[in-house]
Amino acid sequence: MRKIIILIAIIFTVLLSGAGFNLLHPQSPVGKWVDSRYNMTLILNGNFTYSFRYQNNVSKGYWSNQGNQFCLKDSSSNVPVCYTVISYNATNLILRDINGVMINYKKVNGASKPVTPTLKKRAIKGANRVIATKGNYKLTHGHLRAGIDLTQLIIGKKIKVSEIRELKQKLVEEFNKMPKQTVGQLNSIGLSMDKVHSATDPVKIGQVRQQIFAAFYKLTRNMSENQKPLMIQVINRYIKVLAYDEANNLILTNKDVDGYINYIAFNSELAGKKINVNHAVRNAITQQLINGFASMSLEQKQMLSSASLIWELLQYNWSRMTNSQKVQYANAYRGKIAKNFTYNQQSSRNNNRTSPKNYGSKKKSLSQMRRDFNARQNMFRMMNNMNMNSHALSLNIIENIGGTGNYWKVTDY
Repeated sequence: MRKIIILIAIIFTVLLSGAGFNLLHPQSPVGKWVDSRYNMTLILNGNFTYSFRYQNNVSKGYWSNQGNQFCLKDSSSNVPVCYTVISYNATNLILRDINGVMINYKKVNGASKPVTPTLKKRAIKGANRVIATKGNYKLTHGHLRAGIDLTQLIIGKKIKVSEIRELKQKLVEEFNKMPKQTVGQLNSIGLSMDKVHSATDPVKIGQVRQQIFAAFYKLTRNMSENQKPLMIQVINRYIKVLAYDEANNLILTNKDVDGYINYIAFNSELAGKKINVNHAVRNAITQQLINGFASMSLEQKQMLSSASLIWELLQYNWSRMTNSQKVQYANAYRGKIAKNFTYNQQSSRNNNRTSPKNYGSKKKSLSQMRRDFNARQNMFRMMNNMNMNSHALSLNIIENIGGTGNYWKVTDY
């Protein structure tokens, strides 16, 4: 079926091309950038914070990127300033603002000797084992593994043995129809997956996964399920798309919503405010995220697209910490992050006077409805306080006490 070849081709656009900050680009945008014409200096830090100086004006806050959009959000403002990335490499960054003004940055620290890391090809057991031949072309286990890896990256877990058999059968059919195209695309898929596995930050990996799945979803959303390529059918058995932002080609999935709620609730408890996330509260928060997804900031969407990966990483490390390490993490978290979180107790008392909606299927007491309402309010406050910087600091704390911030060390696929 030709559709599967078209779908595989999408990954080239997502991972290997584009003028913007390619998520798997060997050169990081972190560093000092200067536009001498306008006397502008921009410093991008690895924890997604920035400082910007223009004449006598100084701005500090958080930076983010998605595709060819690069945004700066001042810490005193809720509205980011976004630019279109026209060109980007190790030494030059050209941006265009909303008025069409071109900004030409040059990297001034470390630009003379850019370091390009060597991409390590992953060892795949039995990669050269031949599955099928057609003319001068061979379909190998390594080719099959590339497709399975892509599927499992999007799902976030191993697929069933029966599903591997399904994919193998379909892949052989595709190969017999178009051997050259199939082998060529799968070779490139394998290279791209090597690049994905070279990244360790769950946010970066989550953004890559988000872009790939969004591209797949856009192409197949109007097909009936049995018309979709088998790879997409397998993915849809594990993940449900809850919302789609067509303008930015971003999606919200049930897997990331669940991870986000768990992550927020866990951190809220560390901050000293335990939230009772029962079924009704979880449903209400989920609906709120679905309704507000399209209007969220780019940073919020990036956080959401990586939430299941971040939660998996945090949960893995926490389950392996000793009691003393857990205390150490909690104290460091409260000192560096939670001190910035505020819970308005007066507001909570006032909210108790408002009759909250009964989101449950069964009749609840007024006190339970109030508890659920306050839990939702506290969850929303916590969500507003969370950002990419808090995630980066959490990983730093984990690594400082002997944990790992490498996503691939905690996965089983």
